[in-house]
Amino acid sequence: MKKLLILILVIAVATPLWIYNNNWVLDKEDTLNYAPNRGIPLLFCLAQIDKAFSIRVMLPFENCQLQEELREYYETKLPKELNKALKSSGNLHNPTLKPLIKDFPSAFKSTTLYKKLEESVKDRGYRIDKEITFEKFTIYKSKKPYLFSADVWLETIPFAELMQSAKKIFPHYTEEELNSMF
Repeated sequence: MKKLLILILVIAVATPLWIYNNNWVLDKEDTLNYAPNRGIPLLFCLAQIDKAFSIRVMLPFENCQLQEELREYYETKLPKELNKALKSSGNLHNPTLKPLIKDFPSAFKSTTLYKKLEESVKDRGYRIDKEITFEKFTIYKSKKPYLFSADVWLETIPFAELMQSAKKIFPHYTEEELNSMF
């Protein structure tokens, strides 16, 4: 009876995580891939990783929260540049996309997805590197609403280990001072 209650409790807790956060796939090279509704919860993937890893996010080609947040960022921060880009060709070589491309790392960092990723990897002793690399940034205007496309790469740093080493090497520095160095 006790085992049955534990099983029911595990299912009750895990089911919402699975249903609402089954967006991640960990490949053989320890790259964490964003795969909406085709993977497993983030915390299960992170539990399998014990070294620095990469995170790949291909923006979904559907209207979703991530796309809405990117549109909101650009509509708020770069409305003129966005309107200009939307009136011209959406291909990645179009010069009107340059301001949007330049600001894409900030736009991506403003999303809930990025913030949850940042928090989740921090809980596991990692930090996401400040540099966000991406390629193939385009706007698909044939879809309503318009959608952004990009292949985004993030790298993690085993920050907890790095901080322990730094404390040994620089014992007279405070944790805040050491934190500012990274």
